[in-house]
Amino acid sequence: MEFVIHCILCPLTLQHGIRDNTTVMYNTALGVIFGVKKYANSLLKVVAERDIKLNFQRKCVEVTKNEAIFENTEQGTIETYKVSATPTSHTH
Repeated sequence: MEFVIHCILCPLTLQHGIRDNTTVMYNTALGVIFGVKKYANSLLKVVAERDIKLNFQRKCVEVTKNEAIFENTEQGTIETYKVSATPTSHTH
């Protein structure tokens, strides 16, 4: 579920020129970004190049209109992130 949230928000930030003021985050419940090492290495390069915050061991617990709530399964804590996708001008 967390992948869907970030994929939806990323094009909006690029389209409306707000990427520099946006934190792009990828949370995964796994201990790796992808199970196939060849692809994982490529994805890690993209993460570094695009300044994406990568969090492992994060299980999506709930998504509301304004928040994404994750359990840090390694530490047993809950993390809440504010979600905002309100561009200043929007046309369909």
